[in-house]
Amino acid sequence: MRIVAMFMILAHHFVVHNGYDVKNLPLGPERIFFQLVMQGGGKVGVVIFFTISAWFFLDKEQTIKSNLKRIWILEREVLFWSLALMAFFLVFDRADFGMKMIVRSVAPTIMGLWWYVTAYATFLALLPFLSKGLRALGEHMHYALAITVLAIWGLTSFIPGTSGVNDSVFGFIYLFILISAYKWYMKPFTLKQTWLMTGTGLGFFLLYTCASVMLSLFGIDKGNLHHRTVQAARHHGGLRHVSAVRLAFLP
Repeated sequence: MRIVAMFMILAHHFVVHNGYDVKNLPLGPERIFFQLVMQGGGKVGVVIFFTISAWFFLDKEQTIKSNLKRIWILEREVLFWSLALMAFFLVFDRADFGMKMIVRSVAPTIMGLWWYVTAYATFLALLPFLSKGLRALGEHMHYALAITVLAIWGLTSFIPGTSGVNDSVFGFIYLFILISAYKWYMKPFTLKQTWLMTGTGLGFFLLYTCASVMLSLFGIDKGNLHHRTVQAARHHGGLRHVSAVRLAFLP
């Protein structure tokens, strides 16, 4: 699952950070594939990648010491690659590498050079308190919290213009609330339930995609609506991804 998620994220970056804006392509199968499959799949890949880590965090008690150790190991690895890339660009492409980027490369996690690393490190720092706090809530209040955040950041994300959890630690906290409620208190989804939830989420995603295509046919740019479609699919798919990962580890 991690390998699949990794390729989905790579495909997303290929489209988003490409030198050519795919929204300049004429409406057709090529553009729809780039934006729907490649660009949209990246956000889902991030959810899958994080969900697998969070799933195993729930198997044992989280301590401040163990999570600070995780952050330190992560920081060492990220700093190595950050400095290596900085050296490469200073040698081969110095014109596009300013002082601000040098500072960010020396302190990549603190300066948010890569959003996932910064958000994940922050989540690890909060994890011992978050885990104990959710346990202390008990089953009833935990369910109530999960339903509340799902309504605030999940269902409302289908409405264009509403605020949601973007690429930040709040997205990870949101997912952790849902994942922990499922693993601690719910019975594992059956295969039928899993396919039903997956189909429902995919149906909403395709519905928004069709609406986006129709707007483009009438000359209305679909970039913002597509972004909302990606966000909706990611948030609505919280428990859907948990069930998918859960099935992946079943014998």
